[in-house]
Amino acid sequence: MRFLRISTRLNLLVVVMILGMVGLGVFSLFQEQEHLVNERQAALASLVESAMGVLANYHQQELDGTLSREEAQKRALDAIKGMRYGGGNYFWVNDMTPAMIMHTVKPELNGQDLSGFEDPSGKRLFIEMVDTVKEHGQGIVEYLWPKPGFDEPVPKASYVAGFAPWGWIVGTGIYIDDLDALFWDNAKRLAIVFALVGLVLFVIIFTIARRIKHGLASSLRLADAVASGALDANATARFNDEFKVLIDALNRMAIKLKTVVGEVSVATHRVASGSQEMMTASTRLSQDAIEQAASAEQASSSMEQMTANIQQNADNAAQTEKISRDAANDAEASGRAVSEAVGAMETIAEKILIVQDIARQTDLLALNAAVEAARAGEHGRGFAVVAAEVRKLAERSQAAAQEISGLSGDTVKAAQNAGEMLIRLVPDIQKSAGLIAEISAASNEQSAGAGQVNTAIQRLDEVTRQNTSAAERMSTTAEELSSQAERLQAAIGYFQVGGRRTQSERDNAQPLAGLLRTASLPALAGGNEGEI
Repeated sequence: MRFLRISTRLNLLVVVMILGMVGLGVFSLFQEQEHLVNERQAALASLVESAMGVLANYHQQELDGTLSREEAQKRALDAIKGMRYGGGNYFWVNDMTPAMIMHTVKPELNGQDLSGFEDPSGKRLFIEMVDTVKEHGQGIVEYLWPKPGFDEPVPKASYVAGFAPWGWIVGTGIYIDDLDALFWDNAKRLAIVFALVGLVLFVIIFTIARRIKHGLASSLRLADAVASGALDANATARFNDEFKVLIDALNRMAIKLKTVVGEVSVATHRVASGSQEMMTASTRLSQDAIEQAASAEQASSSMEQMTANIQQNADNAAQTEKISRDAANDAEASGRAVSEAVGAMETIAEKILIVQDIARQTDLLALNAAVEAARAGEHGRGFAVVAAEVRKLAERSQAAAQEISGLSGDTVKAAQNAGEMLIRLVPDIQKSAGLIAEISAASNEQSAGAGQVNTAIQRLDEVTRQNTSAAERMSTTAEELSSQAERLQAAIGYFQVGGRRTQSERDNAQPLAGLLRTASLPALAGGNEGEI
């Protein structure tokens, strides 16, 4: 079905519709035939039931003793023999042998054994009637039997039922050859109707296919022209139908495509020019970024060296601060020691005064002792010598005490001056230590700031490197964009927009032509190009 033309598909549709109608008609004919047969069989069953009622009536009289069996059977056969319907149709009675008991139309069969009786098709019909009664009690048997006054057998359907008390089988039948004639008459009428309907459908489908052929051919020619790049092509429609709407839409599409191609062509020229400028700018930006990265790297190296120097100054200031604080503590301790020494020297001076006083008193005592010794004469001479020696010792002690007192006084004064100087020196040393601590803190802050500056410079260097990489990628992208713009220009050059294409444009547009022809619209019609 994929490569069939539309006209062939429509013809197949007509054939399928006609075949469907024929199938439906045949089904309806057989349904009607079956319905008529069922109606006739139901009528036969009702008639046989009436005959069975007659037999039951006379059998009841036999049971009541009103009639003997022989008399009851004779009257029942007479009654059934007189039962006619449908312009000559009749009943018959046979037993289970089978033997004919009573036949209304052919009395010559009465008393005969019918077990070997066959119709022209070889069916032993009376044997089949007995089998039907034995199995089901009643039922339909179809066979061939001649109509009254004729010798040629025709199809007949008989309904038989068994009357068990007497062992009889009552039957009646109707000829069904008229049903076959009615069936074929209906079939002929239906065939005529189908032929007329098929002819009408063929004319309608042919007209529709002709319109579709013209509309589709115009649409395909326009689509082929557009696919080959001729955007100035257009098409017209013969009929005011859906294909006119399609052709008008294709014309509008070609006009719109022509406009779009023109705009795209202008845009591609602008893109190509812009991509060239962007490639130049990105190359320059990449070079500037490389130089900036080198400068940032040098600045980072200088900042690292400066940070190291500042950190060393901060460490030296911290050590100097510690030395100054230790010196201040030592000076304070020295001041306390000097104060204690001054106190000790003052105590020594006091003690020396006591020694001087003792020496002076000893001198006086020695003097008094010499005076007393002189008075004693010879007896006091030895004591006078001792007193003289003691006096000399007292004078020497007094002189030494005076010398020591003078030296201790000078020492006390020097120690007091040293203590005062130490007292004045301690705040200065502490102040120097504070200043050195501030210098150390400032150096630490300066080191931290220099480290932050160095980190910022390193980040700047990293960002600069990223910018360099981005500039290189942008340059590559711009180059690719320029290449794509050139390819797009070559592709747009495939279309004819208000003029002829140059040979180079046609050559460059060949890949696009192959792509467009791969999707040629005639394939969408379900067949080869030009086939409808």
